[in-house]
Amino acid sequence: MSVVALAIGVVVLTSIAGLSHNRLSQVRLSAAELQDRWGSHSCQQMLLRDAGRLLQQEEGGLIGKAEREFRFELAGQRMFARLADENQKLDLNLMLRAKSVSEVERVIDQWSTTELRAGLSLLPEANRRSRTEDGLECWDQVWLLLPGYDTQEFVIGSRRLTLWGNRVHLFADDKLVRETVGKWVGPLAVERLLQARNEVAAGGASANGSVTVQDVVQRADLNERDRGIVTNLVTQRSVSYSLWLSLVEGSRTRSSLCVREGVPVGNDQIVERIHGFRW
Repeated sequence: MSVVALAIGVVVLTSIAGLSHNRLSQVRLSAAELQDRWGSHSCQQMLLRDAGRLLQQEEGGLIGKAEREFRFELAGQRMFARLADENQKLDLNLMLRAKSVSEVERVIDQWSTTELRAGLSLLPEANRRSRTEDGLECWDQVWLLLPGYDTQEFVIGSRRLTLWGNRVHLFADDKLVRETVGKWVGPLAVERLLQARNEVAAGGASANGSVTVQDVVQRADLNERDRGIVTNLVTQRSVSYSLWLSLVEGSRTRSSLCVREGVPVGNDQIVERIHGFRW
C-alpha cells in the first residue's frame, strides 16, 4: 500500500511541477508581450505624435522628408522604426477608384520594393466589391505572403505605397503626382499643374507664407472640372503619417504598424483616425 501511495505522490508532484512550469512559461510569455506592447506604445507616442516636426527639412522648404529611420534599444529590446509621410506615397485606394484591379496590380508591382506579388485579383469577389466602397484596409489584402517570406516584406514593400494618404502632396515627386492625378485629369493637365507649381514656387510664397494648391491651380488655368479634381486630390500640407516598428528578439523579428490618418471632410477640416496592426 505504501508503494502505491508513494507512486501516486510522485505522479501528483510531477503533474504539479509540470503545471508550474507551464504557468511560468505563460507568465514569461505574457511579460514579453506586455513589454513588447509597452515599447511599441512608447515609440508611437514619441515618434508618431511629432511626425511633422521630425520629418521637417533642416533647411526648411515646401515639403518635409518622405521618411526617416531610427534605431535604438528600449527596455533591452533592439528596435527599428521607420517614420513616413503617407502623403508622399502612392495611395492604392485612390488608384482603385480610377483603375481596374489588373491595372492597379501592375502599378503595385512597378512601385513596390518587395519581391512579393500583388494579389488583389485573388481576393474573394465579395471582398473585391466592398473594397471599392470601403477601400483596402491592410497590407494582407495587397500582397501574397509566400512561403519563406515574413511580414518584413510588408515593411519593405510599403515604402512608396500607402492605403491611407487620401491626397498627394503638391510638392511630392513628379512621377508620384503624375500617377495619382493623371488618370483623373489627363497627362496634359498634369504637366500644366507641375509647370505651374514650379513657377509659383520659384516666384516666392503666397500672402499666407506658403504655396497653396489654389495658387497653383489658378496659375495652371485648368478648366472647372479639373480644378475641382485637383483640389480634392492634392494638398500642400501633410496630414497622414505611418510608423513601422520592428522588434528584434534573437532570430525573430516582430513587426507592428501604426497609422495616423488625416481624412479630409470639407472646408479644409481634417478628421484624424488611428489604425494599428500587429504581426
